Amino acid sequence: MPGPTEFGASPAEGFVPFDLYMEEALYSREEGFYQQESEVVGPRGAYYTAPHASPLYAATFARRISAALRSLVGPPAPRIVEVGPGDGRLAAGILSALAQENDAPPGLGYTLVDRAAPRLEQSFRAAERAAESTSIRVRRAMRLGEEGPFRGVVIFHELLDAQPVRRFEVGQGAWRELGVSSDRGRRTPQRRVARCLPPAMPEAGALEDGTIVEVAPAAETLLRDVGDLLVEGVAIVVDYGMEEDELVRGHPRGTLEGLRGHRVVSDPLQADGPRDLSVFVNWTRLRRAAERAGLRLIADEPLSRALLAWGIEPLARAAQAKPRGAEDGVRLQLGLKNLLFGFERFRALEFVTATGC
Repeated sequence: MPGPTEFGASPAEGFVPFDLYMEEALYSREEGFYQQESEVVGPRGAYYTAPHASPLYAATFARRISAALRSLVGPPAPRIVEVGPGDGRLAAGILSALAQENDAPPGLGYTLVDRAAPRLEQSFRAAERAAESTSIRVRRAMRLGEEGPFRGVVIFHELLDAQPVRRFEVGQGAWRELGVSSDRGRRTPQRRVARCLPPAMPEAGALEDGTIVEVAPAAETLLRDVGDLLVEGVAIVVDYGMEEDELVRGHPRGTLEGLRGHRVVSDPLQADGPRDLSVFVNWTRLRRAAERAGLRLIADEPLSRALLAWGIEPLARAAQAKPRGAEDGVRLQLGLKNLLFGFERFRALEFVTATGC
């Protein structure tokens, strides 16, 4: 891959900040990865998520949601709002579990939010099928605030890692911003003097040259939207990431990764065709953004511990007690093991409004 232009250079074709490039690569209507009509998540997609590992995952998630909904007393009817529902596997599993347990409050709605129309339609079909035997109304929206303020539960499940990021690199004791050339025919890495730094950036002089820090303004905006729209209830974030100091120490060249067909793309910029782009979530910055948005953190732990706290063990025992073939029993055990030990970089964070209980 060609190296970036020298520090301070101004290529004739211009400079595109990396978050704009990532936005185009993931969400543009012409070539965006999430705008594909074909499957992008799951066995035939670029990657799979925790709901694909075992149906126990969505059932456990449903238990946590039910507990949150029971704390909401009186009108208006609550909503579950899932932002970035992917192929709808999690939504369908949650709805099926709520139907099986007959544990949905009157008037409950389930809203799927995605700005990529193919993903929204795919998830809507899956969720609507799962809700057929229930009184839960499934809706779809292109943005979080489309239906106005609400009470209930917001879900960000493996979404924030796919939000466009700005990338900054230390050079000669100062921050410079990384991006790409504006030549649409071939994107080449570029860098320029950082003109507007995000707040609370590490001191560049204290870091080695070449150290990269990635900041996701779009992810922070989503938290701010929750602070504005969630009147009462819980926001649950599940994703993979690290604290900022861990990222700087353990991944000094950043965490940007491209995936296609469950394989890492060697050069995310020059790969032909749609591919997923993602970075580790910076938990330090995310918590800070949530606090600024008026949200209060009530739980923050590895995903495996959250699943245990939400009740995955009794659900697994109940599933094992049902008559099943040997192959299904092995699949259940492997799925449980995968969930508890295979997602070690994942965390589950729960937020409520600052006045919430």
